Amino acid sequence: MQVRYLVGFSLLLIAFTSCSSTEVTRRPARHASASDAVTSPAPAKTQFKVGKMAYDENGRIVAKLVAEAVIGGVKYDPGTKLWFYPNGQVVGVRLTRDTVIQGVTYEAGSRVRFYDNGNMKEGRLAQETLLQTLLFKEGTNLKLNMNGNVARGVLAQDGEVDGNKYRAESTIELFENEKVESGELAEDATIQRIKFGAGTRVYFDNKTRLTRADLSRETVIGGLRFRVGSVDFRANGGIWQGELAERATVQGTTYQAGTWIGFDANGKIEDGTLVKDTKVRGTRFRAGTEIRFYDNGKFERVIPSKDTAIRGIKYKARQWIGFYENGRTKEGVLAEDTVIRGITYKEGSRLMFYENGVVSDGELAKDATVGKIRFRANKWPGIGFYEDGSVRYGVLDSEAFFAGVKYRSGKTMKFHDNGRVLWGTLAVQTSIGGIRFRPGSEILFYENGKVANGTIADNSIIQGKRFKAGTEIGFYENGNVRFWASR
Repeated sequence: MQVRYLVGFSLLLIAFTSCSSTEVTRRPARHASASDAVTSPAPAKTQFKVGKMAYDENGRIVAKLVAEAVIGGVKYDPGTKLWFYPNGQVVGVRLTRDTVIQGVTYEAGSRVRFYDNGNMKEGRLAQETLLQTLLFKEGTNLKLNMNGNVARGVLAQDGEVDGNKYRAESTIELFENEKVESGELAEDATIQRIKFGAGTRVYFDNKTRLTRADLSRETVIGGLRFRVGSVDFRANGGIWQGELAERATVQGTTYQAGTWIGFDANGKIEDGTLVKDTKVRGTRFRAGTEIRFYDNGKFERVIPSKDTAIRGIKYKARQWIGFYENGRTKEGVLAEDTVIRGITYKEGSRLMFYENGVVSDGELAKDATVGKIRFRANKWPGIGFYEDGSVRYGVLDSEAFFAGVKYRSGKTMKFHDNGRVLWGTLAVQTSIGGIRFRPGSEILFYENGKVANGTIADNSIIQGKRFKAGTEIGFYENGNVRFWASR
């Protein structure tokens, strides 16, 4: 971090006006009395003098007062460290003594911060302080919202908000509307028809709807018993997800204790782990299989605990299998070499399908002939098809001719859905459209069969411009030159 210093003189700055608010304190601070801290009405403008200054990484000036000053209605001693912007707006102060700011006493030696509107943002309490009917602990770092209400603090004693009692020595968080955002229950409490144990930390949105609970004991929610730990809720009050404390049958399927189970907004099961061998939607799964469902009840994803056959194809254990909403398999890792429509796909490779059941992408276990083209096994990127079963890409097992052009073996060929070549590697020097292209170079075609780009073999004049051999040239679909790049 680069720091700039302005030295050798004092600077007169004009600071902003701060609004004060009234709070109630319960007892005097231990380290200083409230009378030690001086407050006064905020003047229209405040002047203060500082000595040597530096800029921090946020563009704020850091400096110390060279004389006593009243800023935002608060008197600060010489030597007090300030953080402020070039316009004089103070955003932070390191207190030299216990100080009352906007009705609350903050601890000597601590740093207090302000919002842009002048309201307190945070500071460490010098004494137990009563705010919004809650007693906050001495020494807690109190955070406030921009409107001046408490945002976060540690309670000095049990405190009640909206009928729920929250535990002393625990942190409570509040929204600007003074509703609880999170807090630790001091006693058993029933919230949204759920009986939570003392010590459970509950979380709400600003409309007082439960969003989460960190359970202190096993808790029954919606007829299911959940383990100690976190459970989440949906906006409609329904359970979203949590860990089962005991085996349970949910919507006809039995899940084991310890299953992380989830539900959609309508209360339908989204995911879970099977407690025993179970036939689900016509497929038999072994115990320990994890299943996730679509809203329509069909599989979205399955992680089988053992190798599992689905529609005649065996998939590998502990590898996820995806499904379309129509119930057809989307993808999965093969547990064995598998023959589909005369093509053998490799064990351990991920096989992907279209919704109509046609293979979209796979890895060959054996060389395969599709139409008159032979493709090589065990070569990346494998083989791919269009939905009608025509080849999309594959690695040539031998040199092959397409539309009079010879392509190199061992290289990937790609095809448009009309069967024409999209991309390939030239086996020999080739003349296309009156231009000779270099052997071993990649060439790209439009769907109409015209060259999209390629590398020329000779020094050439094309459309009145001279190009050197080895230049890669791109063309528009109408044949005009689009770009060129010399290699």
